[in-house]
Amino acid sequence: MKARNVLKKKRGYVIVEAAILTPVFLFAVVLLVYLLQVLHFQEIIHFEASQNLAKLSWESQLGGSGFSERMYESRTYHDAHQKIKKEIDIDASVKVEDEVYLVDLTYPIRLSLPFGLPDVIPIRDHLAARRWSGADLSGNEIPFSAMEAEEDQYVYVFPNYGERYHHGNCFYLTRDMDHYFICVPIGEALSTGRYTPCALCN
Repeated sequence: MKARNVLKKKRGYVIVEAAILTPVFLFAVVLLVYLLQVLHFQEIIHFEASQNLAKLSWESQLGGSGFSERMYESRTYHDAHQKIKKEIDIDASVKVEDEVYLVDLTYPIRLSLPFGLPDVIPIRDHLAARRWSGADLSGNEIPFSAMEAEEDQYVYVFPNYGERYHHGNCFYLTRDMDHYFICVPIGEALSTGRYTPCALCN
């Protein structure tokens, strides 16, 4: 009889513990799922923002125009939105210090959280990218000021493919700007024997 009472008591403890711990465990699992979702969205936005910062840093130098914050915001929004399929409001503040672009990026991540929890999580990222300066075939830097001073003596090549070089205003540079290209002295491009002028730069 005593053993039966002890067994009933233990069962009662197990039921009480299960009643308390099960909701806590489920809540922790749900919270972890949402936290991973936030980190996933943040990683996507951070990656797209970094990619666009790097692209626009050299596009603005190559094209001779200033860095456009509006273009940066719209590109980053578009690229991130294509991947996460959620509305996001991106606000970017860009400044240049010592040939480096510094960006303060703020945006909210909206989630449908249960239990009346806040569903908007504000995120702030800080990004930095060097202004594009160019490099020769050996990887040594060519300052942009030097390229401006001797514009006709420098050309652009796609080292990963192709056997042509291009001048700064060539159509192929803007058409293929997603591909990696570098700036080299025209003498170096010709001395390798690998590059010849493209049809438009002949």
